[in-house]
Amino acid sequence: MARRKDAPRRRVFESLTEWIRSHERIAFLILSGTWGLFLYWRVLFNPFSSYDDFSQVVNNPGLGTWHEIVYHLRSNVWFTDDFKSTAGSYYRPLYWVSLTLDRKFWGLNPTGFHLTNLLLHWINGVLLFTVLRRLAIPFKVAAATPLIWLALPINSEVVAWIAGRAYCIAGLFILGSVLAAQRFLETKRTVFLAFYTLAAVCALLSHEAGILVLPLTILVAYATTKPLTRLPVFLYLTAIAAAALYFELKHLAGGSVMYYQSPALLPLGAFFFKYLAWLVAPVHMSIERSSNAPDHILNIQSLLAWAGVLGLFIAVLSMRKRWPIAAAGLTWMSIAILPFCGVVPIYQGMAERFLYFASAGLALTVAALCAKTPIERRSIVLGIVALWVVWGVSRLHSRLIDWSDPVLLYRSSLEASPNSTKLLYNLGAVQEKRGALVEAERTYQSVLLLQPNYEEAIAGLGNIRLRLNDPKHAAGFYKRALSIRPNDVGAVTNYAASLAELGDPQGAEQAYKRAIALSPMKDDAYCGLGVLLFQEGDFLGATVEFLKAQRIDPLDSTPYYDLGSVYAKFGRAEAAADQFSKALHLKPGDPDTIAALHALGSR
Repeated sequence: MARRKDAPRRRVFESLTEWIRSHERIAFLILSGTWGLFLYWRVLFNPFSSYDDFSQVVNNPGLGTWHEIVYHLRSNVWFTDDFKSTAGSYYRPLYWVSLTLDRKFWGLNPTGFHLTNLLLHWINGVLLFTVLRRLAIPFKVAAATPLIWLALPINSEVVAWIAGRAYCIAGLFILGSVLAAQRFLETKRTVFLAFYTLAAVCALLSHEAGILVLPLTILVAYATTKPLTRLPVFLYLTAIAAAALYFELKHLAGGSVMYYQSPALLPLGAFFFKYLAWLVAPVHMSIERSSNAPDHILNIQSLLAWAGVLGLFIAVLSMRKRWPIAAAGLTWMSIAILPFCGVVPIYQGMAERFLYFASAGLALTVAALCAKTPIERRSIVLGIVALWVVWGVSRLHSRLIDWSDPVLLYRSSLEASPNSTKLLYNLGAVQEKRGALVEAERTYQSVLLLQPNYEEAIAGLGNIRLRLNDPKHAAGFYKRALSIRPNDVGAVTNYAASLAELGDPQGAEQAYKRAIALSPMKDDAYCGLGVLLFQEGDFLGATVEFLKAQRIDPLDSTPYYDLGSVYAKFGRAEAAADQFSKALHLKPGDPDTIAALHALGSR
């Protein structure tokens, strides 16, 4: 009787299985899309992050015009990543083009930008599945690999951080180039070679990690044919030519890096196993891992780590015949990690986002080992992997909550990178922006305990004192900060404001003019100088400075409000009302501007 009841269920299951087999691409699209949305739906409601998103998207007026697409194709762009920047300029034009397109389509709605990141991540999962199936990897392994990869919490930084999109875009073209290489080796058709070349160039134009096209092409050639025959060698030469073209374009555009780290091979093994630990057991995550980078010294730990890397290499060689797919996954993971292990000079010592490509290799290894486990032990192994995935999903969920608020983001990151003065300073800067001045002051003092000459934290203490109507101590902090970094424009501008508060208009005027000379395209000093001239009765001079500020940053409400005050003083009510209205449009609900408009109406 029980068998009769189970029969319909079996028929339904068999029918579903048969449909999946005959429509595997559609089935995977549906399953992976649902899975990706389940994993990342929360990120769609996150705001812009204070970590690069504001400088690169919100406060970047260049993203608003089509002309900027041409600009980004022929120019390097300086990365002022966050409150404490260490990056230089990089030639990643397709990354900037993608942000421009989003800005044109979505405006400043962060949901649209997050949706683009999520779609790119999902498309990369689909491409990964397609690549694996074309390599004749069984459907279950080929499907499980991207499903595991999509859920790995180590990739939350690339997906949840809008400014991390460059890795998603590069991944799109890297996988596209691998797919084109497969088709070229199978068919020998030049159209696929053309697609391969284009994808290789586009990968590099998205992010420097596009250099991984060459080693992954070698891996694919090894898996499909003899890797040193004519066609694979032709692909290698094409990838090298694409890299040469990229470096030439980068040179012509003037790309440079402020921070340079020479190659360091001694800590390579320690780098590798730290990255591997973050992939497998992401207990804590951090958006700033530079302070976790191993020291460039010879010790027992570095020797043991090197021995471990060599042991892994030997293990891959021994596995390649019995477990070829797992060996391929370990190889993929390793070649994607090694460039970031101190081998290639980069501006940041370590970062979790560097593992975006390597994590796909780990997912393939896990899926392949599960498939190769003997049947009598398979249920145990699958149970362990399922628990690992569920735990990873919970970590991912927690991480996406952290990305919803910069204070949560920095505090959680400090748990993983407690020695990062950069993270600690950024936390203080956010607290200062939010008006939590006591907390910000305490955080800045903590920064100085770790690094007494951290100039930005000293200037931050000056900002707090100035906002607390203590210009004397504020000026002292600014002088101390400027003795460390004389060209800090923000500190010079605020030092001028403190001097004005202390009744030294001449010193304040000189400081404002110095700030303008240091950074003529920032409007803060023009506004400050205009206010100073206004207070001294030089209304014409004040008007000139406010008009300059409006031309430099037409989206800043401050110079419109200030110019409205000048016109109101002159009795030009209509002109004043026009300026106040523009200020209110740029800063809706501002009580000072509303009060000024009401005052004009009551005259």
